Amino acid sequence: AEDARVRLWGVDAPELSQPGYDRRGNQVPIGKQARDWLQGEIANGGNVTLGDLKGQSYGRVVGPVTLGGADAGLASVRSG
Repeated sequence: AEDARVRLWGVDAPELSQPGYDRRGNQVPIGKQARDWLQGEIANGGNVTLGDLKGQSYGRVVGPVTLGGADAGLASVRSG
């Protein structure tokens, strides 16, 4: 397998440095949380597949990504 930086197609994921707010109004690093969640899912044996590429954005390929057969962007949104 080859390492690659990919932007998820079909979802507006938070930028790595993007802050957000939890239910108590405290600022939290939502971009880092999203990245860490996806890395954790992959580390736990998630089978990652990159679909047909849709182009490039910010120097990275853009394409649909599935994780264990499910859309990774949708799974990320559903996980919170």
